[in-house]
Formats: sequence, structure tokens, C-alpha cells
Amino acid sequence: MTSATTPAQAPDPTVVRVKRAPPYQPDRRAVRLLRTIHFRQQARQQPDEASNHKPIYSILFGSRARGDYQHPESDIDILLIATAIPDARWQANSAEVALHHAEQIYGHPIEVTLIWQDLETFKSRLRFSNSIENAARKEGVIMPSNPEDYPRFYDREDDDPEDETYDWSTWGERLRPAEKYEAGFNELVDSANDIMLGFSSAKAIEHGVKAIMVANGQDPKENHKIRALLSEAGKADEVMKDFQLSIDPPVYAEYLGRGDYEPRTQALLTEYDNFHERTAKDIAFLLDHARELKKRRDEYEEELRKWEAGEF
Repeated sequence: MTSATTPAQAPDPTVVRVKRAPPYQPDRRAVRLLRTIHFRQQARQQPDEASNHKPIYSILFGSRARGDYQHPESDIDILLIATAIPDARWQANSAEVALHHAEQIYGHPIEVTLIWQDLETFKSRLRFSNSIENAARKEGVIMPSNPEDYPRFYDREDDDPEDETYDWSTWGERLRPAEKYEAGFNELVDSANDIMLGFSSAKAIEHGVKAIMVANGQDPKENHKIRALLSEAGKADEVMKDFQLSIDPPVYAEYLGRGDYEPRTQALLTEYDNFHERTAKDIAFLLDHARELKKRRDEYEEELRKWEAGEF
């Protein structure tokens, strides 16, 4: 077993990753898991019709790749890019194997998310500056089937940041439900239904923060923990860095996920003084800020268009 005083081993030549500013370095165990998954997929026996399921590139991305994860239980995100996406049974088996290897490597169960994508879709989404694909290519730990393919994958001649655009579809997918839940919460102003009030407000806050994150190029994933979402949003947004809900986030969080049928550890939302006024104000602030971010981006893109067209 390697001791803490053993000199560091030479970098693994089969793993190619982009440079990143110190002090962040990718989680070594996550990189080991990436390598294991990649080579198991390459060696897996496949019928002729599934021969194009072997990943061309396997990419560790997110906080485990950047090295800025905050919790030991942070999940591991791996993007598998193949000529064609395998069927559900193949994906389920791959996910089960990944969880098994992760538990062996870490010594305890840990969540692993495998995202399969076909190569053409991956390439088409690189033009979006806020896409998972773009972040994975720029920040991820990339393992190609053939290491010689790496320069063609990353250092593309047509890779010009000025050609990047922004994918606002995910922003709308977050803002629209936030607006719906905000309206539902406000309609319940005279209601004594604590569960509906708590759930509507919690969902409006969750989606409002996620819309802000998407507008700032962050990936909120499927995280329902409001305090964690607020913390992540604050890393990319000075306004959110100083923002605090007037009622503690765990109060809302217990209305989400399993909280609706597990014993509460927090007071009921309706037990707080002026809960409706305070919550409605916070929700309105979040949604207004999300809209303002998009407005600024639209104004910037319009000015850029005019400049490029020589209209100034």
C-alpha cells in the first residue's frame, strides 16, 4: 500500500486533461473510476449491432474534475460519448457496474451519474457557452479511446470563443415552473394548507435559483437542496453572494423530496410571522434577478450584432 511519504507517481499517459489554475486538481479516485469505466466499456463484449456503443471519449466533469467539490459525498459525473447511444438495458447495466467500482475505490457507496451522448449531438452543443458539453470539454478530465485523438478533440482550429452562443432553452425551463409555483403560492394567501404553501414556495425558490444559475453558465443538475443551490449560485453572481432568504432554507427544503412523508425537523412555514409576505418578496427577487440577467445578455448580444454589422 502506498504511504503518504511515497513520491508521487508519474502521470498516467492514458489520461489527458486540461490545465487548471491551482489549487484545484481533479479527484484522483474519480479519475481512477473514469479510467476503469472507460476501459471496461472498451473491453465489453458487444453484438454486431451494438459495436458503435463503445465510448469514443469518456469525460469526468463537474466538481470532481475541477477539484472544488465541497462534500466527500459529492456525486461523480461522467459523460460517455459514442457513435450511437446504447439502449436502456445497456445503460442500466453500465450504471450498476459504475456504482460497484465506485464503492470499491472509495470504500463506501457514492453516487455516480453516467450521461450517454452521441458524438454528433455533443459536437453540435459545443457552440453553447453554458452547455454541459462545453464545460466538460474545457474543464473535464478527458480520456479518448486513442490518446492521439485528443488534440483533434480539444484544440480544434474552429474553436473560437467569439463563435459561442448561449442556450437559453434551459433558462426558460427553469423560469416557467418558478413563475407557475409563484402564482400558486400567491393564490393560497388566505389558505391554511401548510403543505401546499410550503411546497409551492419551495419549488418557486428552487427553480428561481436554478434559472439564475443557468443564466450565469452554471449547471444546477437535479439538486433540490435549496441551501446548496444558493451557495453555488453565489459563486458566480455577486448579487446572489450576498442574498439570504428571510426564512431559513431548511424550512422550505423539508417540503421537497422525501420531506413530505418524513418527520419534520423544522418549524412549519405557516408558523413564521408574516411568512407569506416574506416568502413572496424573496421569490419575486429571485425571479426578477433571473429576468434581469437574461435582459442584460440580450442587450449585449444586440450591441454585438450591431457592431459586427457596422450599425454604430
